[in-house]
Amino acid sequence: MIEITSWNQKAIRFIDPPQFTWQPVKGAAAYEIQFAAADNHAVKNVTKESTFDFSTYWNQFPLGEVYWVVIAKDTNGKVFEQSKMQRFTKVPDFDGEIEVPENWEESALCNTTWLLAFSNPEEELPLLMRSSAVTLYESTIDYRTEGSQHEIVYPALHYPSYIFLFLEVSRRLPDTVLGARAHQLALFIGDWLISHTLNSDWKCSRFPISAWITGDISEEHIPERGCTTVFRAARVGEAMLSLYHSSGDARYFDYAEHLADTLVGMQNEDGSWPYRVNPETGDVVEEYTSSGILIAKFLDGMQQVGHRDSYQSAINKAIRWTLDHPVRTNRWQGMYEDVKEQPPYSNLENWDACEMIRFLCKYADEIPSAIDIAESINRFVEDQFVIFGPHVNHLACQTVYPTVMEQYIFYFPMEVHTGNWLMSLISLHQATKKEIYKIKALRAANAITRMQHAEGRYSTSGVDWRFGTHLDPSFADWYGCNAIAALSLLKCQDYFKAL
Repeated sequence: MIEITSWNQKAIRFIDPPQFTWQPVKGAAAYEIQFAAADNHAVKNVTKESTFDFSTYWNQFPLGEVYWVVIAKDTNGKVFEQSKMQRFTKVPDFDGEIEVPENWEESALCNTTWLLAFSNPEEELPLLMRSSAVTLYESTIDYRTEGSQHEIVYPALHYPSYIFLFLEVSRRLPDTVLGARAHQLALFIGDWLISHTLNSDWKCSRFPISAWITGDISEEHIPERGCTTVFRAARVGEAMLSLYHSSGDARYFDYAEHLADTLVGMQNEDGSWPYRVNPETGDVVEEYTSSGILIAKFLDGMQQVGHRDSYQSAINKAIRWTLDHPVRTNRWQGMYEDVKEQPPYSNLENWDACEMIRFLCKYADEIPSAIDIAESINRFVEDQFVIFGPHVNHLACQTVYPTVMEQYIFYFPMEVHTGNWLMSLISLHQATKKEIYKIKALRAANAITRMQHAEGRYSTSGVDWRFGTHLDPSFADWYGCNAIAALSLLKCQDYFKAL
């Protein structure tokens, strides 16, 4: 059977015409590609190469499903091997429509108020930190005491999200109850992260906890002995730097510096980092992740403090590796704790792709062709993950748009990824001055506000605009995902005000 080998082998949708490559078949004199859109008869195209580009035919396809197959033939035209029937969806591009901005700041502060309702000051550990998400939505439910709560928590991923948002809210509203409570909780979470770490004599010395089971932080309830997510330490390090800048407390900088030094010591010679390791021994559990740029970003933040420049070599190596690998191959993969190891290209995602866009825009003067590369990465994100229009037969619901899907194996529109993309659009507009990025940013920010319910929460796994809610009540709204969406709206508000 002919095997598709190009990066888009598991892609289910495209805005731009795809080009596919397959494993050459020994003895094949030619390949016949047959493809059909909707209910039309198949078109045939013959090539001697083991690749096919749909560009020539793209404008002939309506929006919707395209089916295709590759058939290998010998010199006599006899069929002796073929691929499985392949299918993808042609989806709409951005329509360019300009909308009136929603009140993004009001929306973000409403969401912050909702989040803080899960953090009773009298509780030893707020529910916000004991659960990742809530899955019960009736308006009569007190979310703080009732409802279905997600049983596994991801401190190294979500706790920094709270810190970033709460510090921003406290900066904007320093003399309010909301600002004071947000600041208090940001410090509390930071102190908790410092005091609840992995063992100091392990390879991942004093790393933050990637995952633990609700209500118990004893060792048997911390699934870290098997593996920990290495690059998450960088996210916690960034949160520590934010706390240090806000408070001036050297404890936060000292912990950030410890994490930075440990991460540099774990970097592979080629500039990458392993994805998951046994934190005690450092033995690699899963090697590949495209997320090294997140560590480079943190190390760069350390250097911005002005205390040292010894991280530059590690940063440069990480940039080179990222340019040579995921940027070139589109293998943006290896991001989430709740996903098991997947074959190459079978579970692409976009979080670190968006981070790379922002890094390239920031250092456009130092990295050759940085802006061109950033725009190309953005187009990959849009092509594979951004929902621009209502033709969504590959989706579970008729979502608001533009909005961004998370990853191939959880292909749902999420507020957090829309917010992450939004921040990249702002960077692209700032770097290029192209109006299209400003318009897309405005529309993305508006879409996030339209995912919001009356009590302030954003719908993490998509809201159907026809009904104004989830269609499946088992879906969870994740607190940390809400926090990133709210933060992106505040940053967008500031950016548009400054234009």
